[in-house]
Amino acid sequence: MIHQFQPNFLEQSSLILQNKNFAAPVQHYAAERKRFGIKLTFYKPNEKIFFPKELLKLTNLFNFYVDKDRLGGMRVTLMPFKPKKMGEILKPVNLVTKSLWNLTFFSETIKN
Repeated sequence: MIHQFQPNFLEQSSLILQNKNFAAPVQHYAAERKRFGIKLTFYKPNEKIFFPKELLKLTNLFNFYVDKDRLGGMRVTLMPFKPKKMGEILKPVNLVTKSLWNLTFFSETIKN
C-alpha cells in the first residue's frame, strides 16, 4: 500500500494497492469518478473486466485504475485519495483487499 499525498495538488493524491512482486502491467482498466450531471463513457459489452465487479463501486468516490501483470498480479490506484476520517480509509482499502486477495487489511476494531 502506497499513499502519495500532494498537499499543493490534492486532486493528484493517490492510494496504490498492489502485490509485493508486481511486474510491468499488461492489461489496463480505467474509470472516472461519477459526477452529478456528467455522463460517463459507455463501455462496450465485448470489453472484458478482468477483476471482481464489486470494485466498480469505487467509481462513486474515486477515479479508479486497475492494472494486471503477466503473472496475474493486480495493482489498484484510487485518485484523488484525500481522506478526512478513518472510515474513508477503511472501507475502500478493505473492499479492494477482500475482493482481490481475500484478506482484511484493516481490522474493524481500530476504529475505536
